[in-house]
Amino acid sequence: MKRIYYITLVIGCILTLGSCRKEDNPKLPDLTRVPVPLLTLKQGSTLIIEDNAAKDDFKSTFDVSLYYPDDTKPQKYDIVVARNGDYEDVKTYQSGLTALPSTIEVTTEKLAQLFGMNMSELIPGTYFEVRSSFTLADGTVIPAFNTLGETYGTDLNNLPGSNLSLKYQIVCALDLSVFTGQFDLLDANGFWEEDYVVTLTPEGTDKLRLSGFLGDPSASFLIEVDRVNRTVTVPKQIYAPGEYLFGYHNFAIAGKGEIDACNNKITFNGAYSVDEGNFGSYPVRLVKK
Repeated sequence: MKRIYYITLVIGCILTLGSCRKEDNPKLPDLTRVPVPLLTLKQGSTLIIEDNAAKDDFKSTFDVSLYYPDDTKPQKYDIVVARNGDYEDVKTYQSGLTALPSTIEVTTEKLAQLFGMNMSELIPGTYFEVRSSFTLADGTVIPAFNTLGETYGTDLNNLPGSNLSLKYQIVCALDLSVFTGQFDLLDANGFWEEDYVVTLTPEGTDKLRLSGFLGDPSASFLIEVDRVNRTVTVPKQIYAPGEYLFGYHNFAIAGKGEIDACNNKITFNGAYSVDEGNFGSYPVRLVKK
């Protein structure tokens, strides 16, 4: 809740400083336009690796291109992989690529070899994040992973059709009926800065309604579930219509994330907005009580 106070204060500061020009402060650095990668799964491919005998022969392909096709192409780029969120141990899957678009094939055999694993170690809960690292024409390297935060900023993930990363994961069988009832929404470090309980109920095919958002029984929105790819989408929706808090109107949320059948969790990156502007993006984490 305190985020709203902070963001309101920041907006006021920006308005105050809005008339500043670069020539007024020669120490301001030049801005560099950075191309935004777009990773797109090929039709018939999946990111989901079922924990069964077929996982040894798993193959998937994806295309690498630019989200903004007119952007200047990088000098070269590498396809790199991180395992289980460890961004200090990033491996190079394929290096020195120049063609855009291009097609990359991913296999469990090569993923395991990259990290010195055998196939029996690819157990549910193991996941591999695949991204591209760009080298610009002047030699500047734009890393795919950054231990200090997102390289490109979280808001790019919510652009229509954007995809900076592909997450290949070993998963358990999914029973969507488990994802009903009460869930803890862990938001102490997020937008509302408090943990609280919400309720999930089925609504239509592969859709769940979340009720009790922000601790308000009347605040709700739909979560769409992609069973094949184990992902979730929250299309932009108004969960609090009209004037709701602090003079702001029509509180809305949008986001993309995933559903974890092994641990009965749903997580997504939520972009919060009102008619008057945006509050930014924060993780939303739901865990079965």
